[in-house]
Amino acid sequence: MKPFVAALTVATLLSLALLPTNAEALYRSSKYGNIDLSGRVRTTNLVRHQDWNQYDFIMQRNELKLRFDWRWIDRGKALNRYKVPWLKRADLFLLYRGIYDSVYDYGPGFSERTDFQGEAMPASLVQLDSLDESTRDSLKFKNRIREAYIDLYFKHLPLTMRIGKQQVIWGESDGFRLNDRANTLDLSWHFFQEFPPPGYGFDELRQPFFMIKGLWDFRQLGPLSQPFLEFYWNPGD
Repeated sequence: MKPFVAALTVATLLSLALLPTNAEALYRSSKYGNIDLSGRVRTTNLVRHQDWNQYDFIMQRNELKLRFDWRWIDRGKALNRYKVPWLKRADLFLLYRGIYDSVYDYGPGFSERTDFQGEAMPASLVQLDSLDESTRDSLKFKNRIREAYIDLYFKHLPLTMRIGKQQVIWGESDGFRLNDRANTLDLSWHFFQEFPPPGYGFDELRQPFFMIKGLWDFRQLGPLSQPFLEFYWNPGD
């Protein structure tokens, strides 16, 4: 019984130590329109193991996410000063995500591991010391603006437009994408093992594209209440 208790204790402590941690912040200003600045720092650790006392770190990802929301036209006025007669409102949205995976720096190599079927994995997949410096840098760093778009709310038309690098989400569900096909998924670093922590899911995996999306609100169409037509165009695709 004692070995079992020891194994359970170690597994519990290890699980608590590897839980993703978050730190978030928010700043607001209304001098030049409504501006929201928010950010998040997150660290995620993943291990692969066959026994409770044998494990290898396969990811130590540190993430910085910054979000910028700016309602620069509100109630027909830009920057709270200049009249824009044809627009009721306009919002600017920027989302930055930077990632550093330190496992590619501290780990010169991994011990021999097996895949999910129990078969030995090729050495090229498990040995970090076989990677040159440029390859490591391309794997451990991600530094990009994920989303950048503008929302336009027209004053005399029941039409809203979203123009820029964005995600278009249709037919969203848990773990199953039937109609959610506008944006492809990036599975190079992530998949279902990261979905349970709060804040992770397809929104983190989709690759945003430059698209034009519109929504026409019919409000009332015969016996139908609040019907709308949504459309999008991905130029060049």
